[in-house]
Amino acid sequence: MNHQTIQQDMIKILLVEDEALIAISQKAILESLNFQVNIVNSGEKAIEYIKNIEIPNIILMDIDLGLGMDGVQTSEEILNIQEIPIIFVTSRTEPEFLERTENISAYGYLAKLNNANIFNASIKVALRLFATKKAMELKEIELIKSQERYKALVEWSPNPICIHSEGKILFANLALQRLLKAQSFYELENKNISEFIHPDYKDIIQSRIQSIDIEYKEVKPKFEKFICLDGSIVDVVVRGIKVFFDGKPSVLAYIQEAS
Repeated sequence: MNHQTIQQDMIKILLVEDEALIAISQKAILESLNFQVNIVNSGEKAIEYIKNIEIPNIILMDIDLGLGMDGVQTSEEILNIQEIPIIFVTSRTEPEFLERTENISAYGYLAKLNNANIFNASIKVALRLFATKKAMELKEIELIKSQERYKALVEWSPNPICIHSEGKILFANLALQRLLKAQSFYELENKNISEFIHPDYKDIIQSRIQSIDIEYKEVKPKFEKFICLDGSIVDVVVRGIKVFFDGKPSVLAYIQEAS
């Protein structure tokens, strides 16, 4: 048995269909493709199945389920419980009927009387789309966690650190706030870094920032003079490197007071 067949054997489908003959026919088609299939004949039973029996890999949902909840209402309830890919299966084609599904995160539509190849392809595409979506969500969560750890590290660094993008200060740790005589980060946030650079060094700093933007490499430490919020001047040594911060290309400046 090849890898694809093993994977298909493991895929569990919940078929929500109120017409018994159609449900039996669709179940036979799906099982001929080696899917595991369970049938429920109402929206209420589908919700009960999700809550108390198991979470399927995918749901094939009839939109018109007769009396009781319809497929759209059922899908909304299920998605409030668990995110599951849903394919709507219907014999109805009226625009006003299909419009009711627009706010549901559906993964496609199938006509009730379809052949095995169309069922197979549609299910596989839906599962791939769902897997891609979940992978992207996981990467986004990991990125947020990574940024939070990164912020924590630089926040408590004993050396002043600044992150800026397009000339605007995005982040200044406590050490930099103390160096520039700021009472809080809000006194520095979104201010142009040129406001804190001595006029004699502005051209040099601008050239260094452009070098980082173009070459994506760390620039060597350079002597500079900063102007603090109280007007005092402090001698510093600054090195910079390209980073991504809050999803945008930025420059991280690592600062040391010159002795």
